[in-house]
Amino acid sequence: MRRIQEPFSLLSFDNHPDWDIRPPRWCCGGWVNRALEYRWLESAQVWGCSNFELNWPHNLFTPRKVLQSGRLQIFSWKERYPKLSICREGAGL
Repeated sequence: MRRIQEPFSLLSFDNHPDWDIRPPRWCCGGWVNRALEYRWLESAQVWGCSNFELNWPHNLFTPRKVLQSGRLQIFSWKERYPKLSICREGAGL
């Protein structure tokens, strides 16, 4: 990703959103959140989430500003989280 010198979008398929904002900052659970700091990254999408991080109280560690801006979109499994407020409506797989 560091080699890319033009605007791009990131697409990830993962059971976890990998957006954690808690320490340790360099753990695998926060790489999407760190990637969003990169200046050329315009947006990121994570498809296939069906994990505990999407529910209370774990979603307290969600980067809400990035979600609200639309730079980060989470597309969860519709069958598992049909009314999830942090995900785009109608975005279930």
